[in-house]
Amino acid sequence: MQDTNKNTDAANAADIEKKVHELPTVVVKGNTHGLRAGAAKLIAGELAKTGRFFMNGDALMELVVKGKKHELRPATAKRLAYLIEKYTKPVALKAVKDSAVTVPTQCGQGFASSIMETDEFHELLHSIQIISPCPLLIKHEGKLELVAQDKVVGDVFAHGEAPPEPETVKEAKQILDKVLVDFDFVSDGDRSRAYAALIVPSLVMGGLLEGRATIDLIESNESQSGKGYWNKMKSAIYNQQSAVINFGQRGLGSAERSFNCAVVAGHGMILFDNCRGHIESQQIESFLTEDSYQAAVPHCPDVTIDPTRTVVSMTTNEASLNKDLAYRTAPVRIKKREKGYGFERYENDGFILDHIRLNQPVFLGAVFRIVREWYSNGGQVDPVAAHAHDFSRWAGVMNYIVKDILCEADMFAGYDDVKKMLYTPNQSWLREVSRALLENKDTSASMQTGDILKELEELGLERLIPGLKDYETLDMGNCLRKCSTLAGRKLSPLFRGTGDIVIEGIRIKRTVESKPRIEIDAEGKSVNRGDRETPCYSFEVVKG
Repeated sequence: MQDTNKNTDAANAADIEKKVHELPTVVVKGNTHGLRAGAAKLIAGELAKTGRFFMNGDALMELVVKGKKHELRPATAKRLAYLIEKYTKPVALKAVKDSAVTVPTQCGQGFASSIMETDEFHELLHSIQIISPCPLLIKHEGKLELVAQDKVVGDVFAHGEAPPEPETVKEAKQILDKVLVDFDFVSDGDRSRAYAALIVPSLVMGGLLEGRATIDLIESNESQSGKGYWNKMKSAIYNQQSAVINFGQRGLGSAERSFNCAVVAGHGMILFDNCRGHIESQQIESFLTEDSYQAAVPHCPDVTIDPTRTVVSMTTNEASLNKDLAYRTAPVRIKKREKGYGFERYENDGFILDHIRLNQPVFLGAVFRIVREWYSNGGQVDPVAAHAHDFSRWAGVMNYIVKDILCEADMFAGYDDVKKMLYTPNQSWLREVSRALLENKDTSASMQTGDILKELEELGLERLIPGLKDYETLDMGNCLRKCSTLAGRKLSPLFRGTGDIVIEGIRIKRTVESKPRIEIDAEGKSVNRGDRETPCYSFEVVKG
């Protein structure tokens, strides 16, 4: 038995020695002057043979497969030193008497780092910007080409089989209509922007848009309206899950770091989920506008990447954006369906998300058919829409596709008011208050600020009461006075110079009325301290 083990060990050792002997030799120590360019070519060539190593900007990236998920991971100098030892035979050059000899050695991080800086190393490794888990249509050598089946074409690495495409645009639209049917959009323009959001990932990831795309912002009137479900469906069409980032308790800095990691990993779709409060990020603004982006990731050198192949989405109930970020979005507003609404079901497939996942190539093929129609028409742009948004190329292309090819409504009808709402937090707050007060009626009585807050408290909407802490109620101490003052500060700027504003189909009127000033005296009795001029507000649904 011992003889058998010895024979096995000897065979393994011989096999390892044979494999090492077959590896190409690379001088990594000693006098490497004049040898580094050749070493870089050899090492890059060996890495390229594996099909796992690429360049992304100036950084060496390694393709990592986790189940069905593919992503890029930056390779550090330490990692490259290991790879050099794995795929080559590193040796040290030593002078012995009048000649030079080589002896086996280990590769140091310093040598690996210097190799990564050479032109030869960059030239032999293919540069990719995006890992796509589904086929993509790209423009290559002047033609529209389908990239699929783990091929690298241009700067795209795409997986999956070519999807079946409908014969006509009408058939393609019928397929994509299923995605929208269960959503209650605020306006026809919102529905059109939703259609654009389904198609634009194909144009962006395939590099066909030739311009920057906006943030796809899904906004709803309350929670559980289907915002997250919408993004899951959109991602499912492209056979992927969005990289989800939350502006949580860890703050903006943590979210930005997660965002950088996602873009460096080659994720084509990134989602900022359930954003609340005021959102402001110069880093994200820069990503959406600049031709290159410097991504800082932990424990690695900064990576310079091309940001034009990434789709960014955001969901929110009540967040407000700073003006620059608002100008970089395309909001789609949805309303929560009434209780008991019958959502569409598909035989054996369940609801629409399951149906998309089980029939993903069909939905992707529908998108491709629409994109091909636009491309065959010369890639036309709606000239009027191009002036309706700061992202003029995106606006012109998507409005042409949605309006002229799919015969949907103009994406930008009434768009200025929608955009303004994004960066006016007080108006967004008043919109939510108005909706709450009119949820089951068309009009309200004229109310003082305190009356409005009391009704919000009765409705269980304490989150809409400015300054009210979790442990407080309006009848505690001076809470009502404090919160009324803060609410007044929100309302006053909105009515400066006017007594009547309309927000998304709701008219809010402000009047000044003489009201008794009731206070509680030392004996606990209500005392009228005299009438005073008090602002009052009434709400009504605008008919038609």
